[in-house]
Amino acid sequence: MSIKNLSANALLASLLFVIYFSLSQILYLEFVTFTIILLSLNIPKYNSLFIITTFVILIWLVYGISLWSLMYIIIYPLFTIILLILKKPLKKNVYFIAIFAFFMGLLVGNMIDLPFLLFSKEITVMYILLGFKTTLIQGTIAFITVILFYDTLSKLIQQIIKKGDLYV
Repeated sequence: MSIKNLSANALLASLLFVIYFSLSQILYLEFVTFTIILLSLNIPKYNSLFIITTFVILIWLVYGISLWSLMYIIIYPLFTIILLILKKPLKKNVYFIAIFAFFMGLLVGNMIDLPFLLFSKEITVMYILLGFKTTLIQGTIAFITVILFYDTLSKLIQQIIKKGDLYV
């Protein structure tokens, strides 16, 4: 990996962290899902995995390691791998990407609650049911965000990669 690629990856991981940090204080506003989709479908695979993993490490450094933040290292790279596997069929139509974003937004909140199974099945079910309203809204926001912004930002990322000779 060249210095140029490493720098671009670090910059994109930092950008993802800034999006997470600045918007996580506003309930329901969750653009991490959209940004991960955008990066995974437009950045070469090993680089996108590096970016997402670096992002999770940045979260750990700022917020510490907890049950929720431990789940990030499973959830976000796993979604990235799924996106990389489904890249060709997803990129055929923005609505496919939007549907995937909806389910990804829906699942993130619920998957983060899974460690509560270690304590009690009842607590886990309660968290998932109570959090469903929030995750449903987050999934809907992810769907709408993809429809509105994906094509434009995808073209912009491709132009930046081409112009800067990144990931060659």
